[in-house]
Amino acid sequence: MPALTMRYRSILSNALDANTIRFVTATSFGHRITLPVTANDLNSLFSWTREVGESVPTATVDALAFEGLLQGWLLSAPFTDRDLNVDGLDFSSATLDSLQALNPNVRKSDGEDRPQSSNDLVMAYLLFRCFGKTNYADIGDIYNLEDAHDMITDVTVSTMFKASLESAEGNVQATNILRDQLANDTARYITGNTAPAGLFNTGTTDISGEGQMVFVVGDVIEFPVRLVFTAPVSVASISDDTVYASGSGQGVGTTDRQVIEGEVGWDGTTSPTRSNVLAIRLQLTVTS
Repeated sequence: MPALTMRYRSILSNALDANTIRFVTATSFGHRITLPVTANDLNSLFSWTREVGESVPTATVDALAFEGLLQGWLLSAPFTDRDLNVDGLDFSSATLDSLQALNPNVRKSDGEDRPQSSNDLVMAYLLFRCFGKTNYADIGDIYNLEDAHDMITDVTVSTMFKASLESAEGNVQATNILRDQLANDTARYITGNTAPAGLFNTGTTDISGEGQMVFVVGDVIEFPVRLVFTAPVSVASISDDTVYASGSGQGVGTTDRQVIEGEVGWDGTTSPTRSNVLAIRLQLTVTS
């Protein structure tokens, strides 16, 4: 017998919830800045526990050790910008190295060959915002790059990470990472056919357990980072010809071009204006 299409002719209507929707794409969190890390380092920082009766394990991270890893090594390793634009914004350390060869004041001098630091991210961004590209060929003509030194330090960045990771939300995020691992690659926790004791709930013979989380080459942990400018940034472009032609009545700064307004007095409790924010996605990438 033939199939029929039968229609229910009354129209059903209902209001949607009044949610204010603002979808955010990954690119709005900025360029992906890669820092290399070893699996052993991450394995030693992240751990899991599960008590009898719990359906899934929870994870914790050693925030103090994480802070030390960032401050002592990772932030001194070369930055790789996965989204670099050679004619625009480029956070890669190689570009800052080439610029430093043209103008030594790209990085703060301490009397020694100074490796890059967190402040490189700010310098790269300011060059882009002020001059249209990070790899600014005329950087040797900028007299006072020192004004952009010490905008942020490795200590400040690593302390920010520590504060976040040791919070309750930090443990939630660590547990999310663990669950991603178990959902997508449970085999990394299996030796032969045996899982670590207590990792999974076995019902009537259930036992508690604990152990290190397992990271492998290719794993990435991505942290969205926002650095907020709290003072204006401008570029002065007063030439002698302009000053002499306009006479003594020219006001100081009338030809300055403001690039960043700055969130003056920002205390972290409100959302800053997007144009006042340097946003990056700091990716710890397991390379060995």
